[in-house]
Amino acid sequence: MSIITVKRSLALLVTAALAGCGTPVDKTSNAVAPGAPPGVAEDQLAELGVPAPEPVPVPTGAVGQPVRYVGRTTDPVTGQDAAYEVEMTVTETTCDVGKISAEYLDPVTPALGQFCVIRYDVRNVGAVPVTLDASMSSLVDSRGRAYTVHSDGSWTLESAEERYSSEAINPTATVARSLVFDVPADAVPALFHVRDLWQTGVDITLS
Repeated sequence: MSIITVKRSLALLVTAALAGCGTPVDKTSNAVAPGAPPGVAEDQLAELGVPAPEPVPVPTGAVGQPVRYVGRTTDPVTGQDAAYEVEMTVTETTCDVGKISAEYLDPVTPALGQFCVIRYDVRNVGAVPVTLDASMSSLVDSRGRAYTVHSDGSWTLESAEERYSSEAINPTATVARSLVFDVPADAVPALFHVRDLWQTGVDITLS
């Protein structure tokens, strides 16, 4: 047997070995847990033939009706991902609110349209503390237009009413919130829309 023949044989053996012992594909490495932000790793899932997670149903309710939902947070004790559960109750929606001010704070710049205020209570019915940022909330009017929270107005109003602390809501505790929205003068509030980073939250009908 010639040296060339031996080299060719060895090359074929190495090629076959590599083909049979290729790096295995971890089909779970790009998996998206139910409730993850939409669009995350969906292309990888499609390439691997892994079905995308089913959308998590969003709880709905109306003014005065307690609505519960489950979200994700970090357990402050273990540092691990954990589920939180809260119960939210919208108690009042008021529009055409005039000047918003609080003692020791500068008055809020007048609304471009009108100020609408949504007041609601949040009770932690889960087992871990949870902090709900105002940026999670939006107001949708009867024409389908969405508005973000007016942060300056909300901070000032909550300070005046002493309704909210920036500290985490501990299990069994309840906090009251007042969020301000600057909406057009002809806007009619229709929906209070709350979503966290994982797109879990609630939709509460206002009218």
